[in-house]
Amino acid sequence: MKSRVCGLLLCIIIILSSNSALGQPKDRLTEALRSWELTRNDLGTRPEGYWTRFPRLDEVPHLLPSFPALFAEPLRLYDFGRTMGNAADIYLDPERPDTPSALHNLIYFLGVEKRVSGFRNYTTNLVTELSADISLSQALRELWLRTDQLLQYRTFGTRADWPDEPDSSIQFFVSRVPEVLHPPLTIFVLNISEIMHWWNVATRRVDAHLATRLFEIVDLADTQGDGTRYIHELDDIARQLDEHSLYYACMKWATACDQLHRQLKTITLTRSQNRTLPAEIATPIGRIVIGGTGDDVHEGPALAIIDLGGNDTYKGQVAASISMREPFGAVIDLSGNDQYTSDTDFSQGAGRLGCGVLYDAAGDDQYTAMGHAQGFGLFGLGVVYDRSGSDHFQMRVSGQGCGYFGIGLLLDGSGDDEYRIWAEGQGQGGIGGGVGVLATRGGNDLYYAESDAEITGRADYHSDNKITANNVQGSGNGRRGDGSDGHSWAGGLGVLIDVGGDDRYESGNWSQGIGYWFGTGILYDSEGDDVYRSVYFSQASGAHFCNAALIDESGDDRHELWFNAGASIAFGWDFTNALLIDKSGNDFYQGGQSCVALATGRSTVLLYDGGGDDEYRLDEGKAGFGESTPRDDFMQPSPVAPYMYYARSVGLLLDTGGRDQYLRVLKDGSTVLDTLAGDGNQWRNPGADDGKNHGGGFDFEDGTIPDFNLWDFR
Repeated sequence: MKSRVCGLLLCIIIILSSNSALGQPKDRLTEALRSWELTRNDLGTRPEGYWTRFPRLDEVPHLLPSFPALFAEPLRLYDFGRTMGNAADIYLDPERPDTPSALHNLIYFLGVEKRVSGFRNYTTNLVTELSADISLSQALRELWLRTDQLLQYRTFGTRADWPDEPDSSIQFFVSRVPEVLHPPLTIFVLNISEIMHWWNVATRRVDAHLATRLFEIVDLADTQGDGTRYIHELDDIARQLDEHSLYYACMKWATACDQLHRQLKTITLTRSQNRTLPAEIATPIGRIVIGGTGDDVHEGPALAIIDLGGNDTYKGQVAASISMREPFGAVIDLSGNDQYTSDTDFSQGAGRLGCGVLYDAAGDDQYTAMGHAQGFGLFGLGVVYDRSGSDHFQMRVSGQGCGYFGIGLLLDGSGDDEYRIWAEGQGQGGIGGGVGVLATRGGNDLYYAESDAEITGRADYHSDNKITANNVQGSGNGRRGDGSDGHSWAGGLGVLIDVGGDDRYESGNWSQGIGYWFGTGILYDSEGDDVYRSVYFSQASGAHFCNAALIDESGDDRHELWFNAGASIAFGWDFTNALLIDKSGNDFYQGGQSCVALATGRSTVLLYDGGGDDEYRLDEGKAGFGESTPRDDFMQPSPVAPYMYYARSVGLLLDTGGRDQYLRVLKDGSTVLDTLAGDGNQWRNPGADDGKNHGGGFDFEDGTIPDFNLWDFR
């Protein structure tokens, strides 16, 4: 028996030796943790029910399914963000968008699957073919009947003289639509009838008064962060709504728009056919408008505006849920350099208890809106799907991929794009487990959030009330009610995904992979020489029970802070998991105070740079460069709430490869080498040696963290 054990050990030694000889990279994370007598299982937080005063995960309302596991296993934030990036890479690929499942898979992997379980990404079961005896007229009549409307008006024993009855309107509309368009439009209308069935099922228990109240709410971005105002109707609707039926209806609506686009793009109208357009009909759930190939002007609201080409202008509440009577809205634009403008809230891909889809297939487009737009969801799904072109998006608050109790997606294909916003967007997962994603593929893009608080009116006290609290660019934020009315709502999942290109990210506070109050924020960039510029609580940072990550796969990148630069670039406060992962390239990190791999309040913080000649800067005398700061209740438990004593802190800076510099910035702006951190060095900054407070850095000449290499074959 002993000989077998010895033989087995010998085989293991030989295998390990051969792996080393073959040049397989060393697992430097295991090595670093082992020096502190830790393993990967010691990272993250697994709160126990006996932790007095610590919010209990099983009682935090609207907590997303992914949060507890990521809170306990923070290294999986890489897997979580990378697979979302993979989905954007695959399904926004210009070679794939015409496949029937591309948009469905984007909505599923980036949105629906992240909010509710039960679905898999098979199909939305659309009507795809016509029976020989179904006409466009018959499909429209069925829509009227499905919505409990009459087709004819009769009074005093005969048909009414006026108003025009639906049958007449249907016949007139059908006569103006070229027959070559009838088959795809007939299929589209048949799908609308089934979509309305599922929407009725979804809202069957929702009180009419609550629903009306929902459509009046416009200030969630300003009233929820610190529990300023409790809107009980949101809790009530959450209990009454059948979310699975709702998202089934929403996915069917989005993929029905996608299917119609794919069918229409194969059709070419003659000049005479084009003359009969535009054609319009008012259905019981909104107008259907068919535009031709000219330069048209369309105004919302509408159930569906379908335009076959030209440089068009869209005004008002287009592609939006307007009311319980009109819960769906869409724009399907085949080509042209288009203008989308709205001076009211809720437009351009906004879903409230329904679904808004803006589908623009091609062209260099301009989008301008106020708020709750450009991919916004509130108990519903809002989608902007711009497949190609160099586009410009501009708005104020709550959009460009923003969800509160719902899902908002802005999906953009190829082109050099520009995104400008004040706050609450560009991948913002807000209250009620909202999911907000901005995903782009290709191009050199600009993501800009206004930092001047005088402009936005959203001053943050962390920066002397001069810098905006943005909550953008991969931000997950909840409602912190522990200091007001006790109604605390979990934050959601906010993700910004950029696949390819040299990109620039600019913002003020609370941005670029940020978490707050049981939310998860991720910024994922796959490649390119990128610039990240922000102020405070940003670039893989968070506060109060959250997850945050900034993941950059490759390129020579700059991570810069300005004004009162701090609490950023891998910073955690009060049970935050914060990971900044930059896997390759010659990178630059400019910190100020309380940043560059700093854990405070029992957080897990990791700054990992995987290669290249890097430069790290931090103000003289400030905490960072891999550090875990102490508290009195680490050493001695609080008499009434000892959870700080039970938990663990890790603040780790890990660099593998390249020739690196660690510099301190003096008051006159000059720099000197840090006295502890250095190229090839290992150092410790535990703050308090209580056996559970670990801080320090490791600069290795080679090696890797294998957890972050799972998809390097792509």
